[in-house]
Amino acid sequence: MWPWRDAIQEDGKLGRRFASESLSSINNKAPARAVAEQRRATNELAATRSELVERALAMRSRVEQTFAEVRQLVDVVMPLRKRVLEQTVLQYNAMNASTFELLVARRDMVDVGRQYIEALRSYWSAKAEAKALRRGGRAMLTKEQMR
Repeated sequence: MWPWRDAIQEDGKLGRRFASESLSSINNKAPARAVAEQRRATNELAATRSELVERALAMRSRVEQTFAEVRQLVDVVMPLRKRVLEQTVLQYNAMNASTFELLVARRDMVDVGRQYIEALRSYWSAKAEAKALRRGGRAMLTKEQMR
């Protein structure tokens, strides 16, 4: 309808074609330093990714291991120690066990309780570190810092 509009559209196409040709020639003539910098950044990214994957797998393994330890103590060791203590009390009441045997059975039960508390602390510490890793931080506390 208007002849000047067609002229603008044609000039616009010409301008776009010229701009894309000049950009491609600039990209083809990129300095080696920029290419090397890009490769270095890519390699750093890959190294960081593999390090994070390794840390995540190690953390998962630690959480699973500490959880299994807690479950073993709760499901197996503590009930057995409790049963041993109960049987020792029965034997003591029947005068078949000495006071020292009763004390040893009770001490063993207390030791299992300590092991349980330590295992539970390790589990929650591992869980906290895993949560911190998921959030992008580090929660590596030593045993002295935790006490």
